[in-house]
Amino acid sequence: MILMTLKTTLKTYPPSVPGVTADRHQGRLWLALLVWLALPELVQAQFIFTTNSGAITITGYSGGPDVAVPATINGYPVTSIGDNAFDNDFGVTNAIIPDGVTNLGNLAFAFCTSLTSMDIPDGLTNIGRQALDACTSLTNINVLTRPIAVWVEFCSTCHSDHA
Repeated sequence: MILMTLKTTLKTYPPSVPGVTADRHQGRLWLALLVWLALPELVQAQFIFTTNSGAITITGYSGGPDVAVPATINGYPVTSIGDNAFDNDFGVTNAIIPDGVTNLGNLAFAFCTSLTSMDIPDGLTNIGRQALDACTSLTNINVLTRPIAVWVEFCSTCHSDHA
């Protein structure tokens, strides 16, 4: 459907710049299409990860303030946020962890002092030691609906009005 639309556009869109042919327009449209198709890979490029037995563990991050961990990367399910994956990332303000993630590692978001909101999936079964330690701006955690294993000091330096 997209390619048909592009071809139709090429047929009806005359070049308006002297010396620019329809072939150059077609090349630009193909480039735009390739970039659009590559966007999922570009988004995934902001996550550093390892693959083990067909599952992904997020081990680092280099993106913007709103973290939306993908449910899959390269066709493999994301099942774990590893130890120290986001620690000391002062720019992260919001984090959404997808269904399918079962582990939030030790110090996973520690010292993310700008983190204000986090959505945690229902399938999470383990929250590691000090996973949210020193997240002093954290005011909203969308909490699980069932019990899980949580280290006592998962947020030891969070303020009582923030945890």
